[in-house]
Amino acid sequence: HMYPGQGSQYVGMTHDLSMRYGIIGSTWKEADVVMEDIIGEPLSDFVLRTGLSKQEMAIAEEKLKQTEYTQPAMLTADLALERLLNQHGIHPDMVAGH
Repeated sequence: HMYPGQGSQYVGMTHDLSMRYGIIGSTWKEADVVMEDIIGEPLSDFVLRTGLSKQEMAIAEEKLKQTEYTQPAMLTADLALERLLNQHGIHPDMVAGH
């Protein structure tokens, strides 16, 4: 599997999947536990949000452009997708991303 990297992030990425598949949501929860001590807030608080006002969206988008937020957010989204595929019996010989 080939996964996207920095530059392809957006507020709300994997939100729809997290509502449908528990493995997606649980992966974000794991990341929240680890990252909250590092960045001071759960990643999912601004990545998985929908229905934001223009001001809230601008703030969330600005955060997500910062490398210290982008890198763990993209890794979490990629890992969540990999876990979902694995759960459905799809196992790659290798994975890659940039």
